[in-house]
Amino acid sequence: MNISTKNNLMINRIINAVYANEIECLIKEWKEIETKYGVTLILNPARNDEFNVMPKILECNDPSEEVVKNRIFPFLDATGLILTGEDLQVYFCILVDEKDYLFGHDEWAGYMADFMNVISFGNRKWYGGEFWTSENLETVICDYPDFCNKMIKFIEAKDNHRN
Repeated sequence: MNISTKNNLMINRIINAVYANEIECLIKEWKEIETKYGVTLILNPARNDEFNVMPKILECNDPSEEVVKNRIFPFLDATGLILTGEDLQVYFCILVDEKDYLFGHDEWAGYMADFMNVISFGNRKWYGGEFWTSENLETVICDYPDFCNKMIKFIEAKDNHRN
């Protein structure tokens, strides 16, 4: 995947580390980014029987837009992370200060498009519909499904890592 955010190196290093089975060296760096922004990417507890800590749930009317733009966008920029709404709901949870905002497909897809436009990714205009499912995003970023599988393996290793 050829990601062009300011810190694309992190995602490209994760992909290469997963291929080489050398994930451990990047876990500490990823956790430092999570700590810096107060944003944590975990595997969806519903799909992992061994995950023993459920995130606290923050019920909110919609203060999430401010949280997204001030906390999650900088996290996405620092990590180079790109996720569809479907993949976020099925595989991952994004926690802000240990609270899950429970983004819906459409809501997350819109935020991803906003983020991609803010960073001028690919020097083009992005639309929320492109971030609805892997199939939609794959028409623009051909190796997105492979990238998502690598992220699942990396986040699983991070979630199981102690320290």
